[in-house]
Amino acid sequence: VARARAAGRHYAAGWMSQMTGIQYFQRQQPEAGERWLARALEIWREAFPGSLSEANTLNNLAIAASIRSDFAATRRFGAEALAIQQAVTGPSLAVARTHHTLGNAAFWSDDLEAAEGHFTRALEIRRDLAPGGLAEAQTSSVLGNVAWRRGLLAHAAALKQRTLETYLELGVDSFLLGELYIDLGNLAHDRFDLAAAERFRLDALAVFRDAPPEGTQVAD
Repeated sequence: VARARAAGRHYAAGWMSQMTGIQYFQRQQPEAGERWLARALEIWREAFPGSLSEANTLNNLAIAASIRSDFAATRRFGAEALAIQQAVTGPSLAVARTHHTLGNAAFWSDDLEAAEGHFTRALEIRRDLAPGGLAEAQTSSVLGNVAWRRGLLAHAAALKQRTLETYLELGVDSFLLGELYIDLGNLAHDRFDLAAAERFRLDALAVFRDAPPEGTQVAD
């Protein structure tokens, strides 16, 4: 009974530390957020080593590191999270989220091969477990970024267009949609389709004029 109570106290402390860290990120206070996430990680490693709770906090720390452009730390935290997830469970949306995080870090580190591998795996899992969702659409978009960086403009445009179709089906009308229209406009410009470029940029302008501001997000 005493052990169970102690475990319960540790779990509550870890959970509260993680949620407090996330709240600080939502308030645009990332340094405080990272400190609380680090505290949560200490608790998980002491009381529940190798748990999915530890993996979740590691992935949040990876995202936090990417916000401050420390992609080496992002890849380190993400790799630790993925190792735990793969040891504990099979393909899951949490695994897809970690692959997506690692893909972003690889992309901004100019490791396009690793980025494509992580994004592709994230997309496969999301199509299998949550088809037609926002997360799948976002992964399709970042795969488009990889193709774009490689000069595969038609493929990039097709991936971005697929994302647009999902956003419109889901009723997305936030800055996500506006940023996608900007990408589509720039891609159209790169392909010398100036009429499409102007159309997409006007669509982006309409979204940014009407959409509410959005803050920094860290996954819960």
